[in-house]
Amino acid sequence: MTTSMQTFKPQEFLKTWTGAIKNALSTNMDLSRMLSIITNEFRLNPKLMECTQTSVGNCILQACQVGLRPGALLGQFYLIPYRNNKKNVIECQFILGYKGMIELAMRGDGVKQIEAHAVYAGDMFEYEYGMSSFLKHVPAKENHGELITCWALATLRSDIKQFHVIDKEGIDRAKSFSKTPNVWDLHYEAMARKTAVRRLFNYLPINPDLQLILALDDAADRGEQVAMMGAIYEGGVETIETEEETPQEAPKSNVDQLKEVLKTTTK
Repeated sequence: MTTSMQTFKPQEFLKTWTGAIKNALSTNMDLSRMLSIITNEFRLNPKLMECTQTSVGNCILQACQVGLRPGALLGQFYLIPYRNNKKNVIECQFILGYKGMIELAMRGDGVKQIEAHAVYAGDMFEYEYGMSSFLKHVPAKENHGELITCWALATLRSDIKQFHVIDKEGIDRAKSFSKTPNVWDLHYEAMARKTAVRRLFNYLPINPDLQLILALDDAADRGEQVAMMGAIYEGGVETIETEEETPQEAPKSNVDQLKEVLKTTTK
């Protein structure tokens, strides 16, 4: 049987995984709403049904645990099918969107607000780093032209502002290193904004939830996320893919587990 024939139906997935999803949901999320989002994502991206159930489920559980909603329409957390040539299977990886990054960053004590924007050739854009740093961006009303730059700006709780600018060369370099270029092809501007936000995080306080998700997101760019997710859950989630109607409880992932996993899954 070829990989393309190894599909599952959304109702089969939900029958197996609903219990684990319910246990993993953060307090600000509703189960029926999450199940509706998942069903819609299968409809919009049928390729997900060719992925292994375990890889899809692990990604959804991780979204639930940190309170993000998966799906391209929301732009917080993308579910991306990825062919694992070594195993000859299609697996699901999650790619964090810039909106998800901002959502997680603003949950900490240090960050009040973050914004990220794309600059086009027709825009008026000026900035300067240093003692007299400033940033000014006036979008063109028409004749925007091509995307040339992205910038991200954070306002800390202390009202100090920090910004980062990245040009198209730097954005495309980030794309070239990614193992999931298809998400870039579909959502180039969103991924460009994400790159600016990701660079900005080098200067900001990072809370534990964001630290965990960034490490897993970076692992996707290296093609290592699926293995890392399996190691974090230590087999607990891996055993959910059964005929039982109610799966066992999914263990919560945490930063300490991630640190241990990083020691063994990265060089």
